[in-house]
Amino acid sequence: KAQRWLPWRQLIPHTRRYIRRPVTDYPRGLLSQGVADIIAAGGYGSIGSHGQQHGIGSHWDVWLYAEAMEPIAALEVASLHGAIFLGLEQDLGSLRAGKLADLVVLNGNPLEDIRKTADLAYVMKAGVLYDANSLDEIWPRTRPFGNTPWYIPEMYRADNRPLDIWDRR
Repeated sequence: KAQRWLPWRQLIPHTRRYIRRPVTDYPRGLLSQGVADIIAAGGYGSIGSHGQQHGIGSHWDVWLYAEAMEPIAALEVASLHGAIFLGLEQDLGSLRAGKLADLVVLNGNPLEDIRKTADLAYVMKAGVLYDANSLDEIWPRTRPFGNTPWYIPEMYRADNRPLDIWDRR
């Protein structure tokens, strides 16, 4: 999905890596357990991609938290806890009558596989339902998204083309 919505120069440099480090080099378990401990003590957590990888970055945080807590708790951190941090829990963060209801409809069950959070079927924003892949409006009226001049499928061809002069070593 990121390939369709992000220009090549914004997507590719952030997803390529010169060095592959073993997973043991990263403090993932420590971080996820730390958030789980804070929540168990009555605190709150939050998610955010911090601009590192638009679109998928927030999912990475949810997946990380699911390593140390139940998937439902990780999803609550992603929704209700964020609203609490903003002081907007009366309006956001859960589905209740009278609240704003921007939401996503998934193709799978994240309680069985937390990575299903990234498998979106539909997005609802401000009462309008969109196809998650194309952003075509589905309801309350049917309307295509429109042109995407930045999307050039050839740019995403899987091969070993260099990004720039430094890749030609």
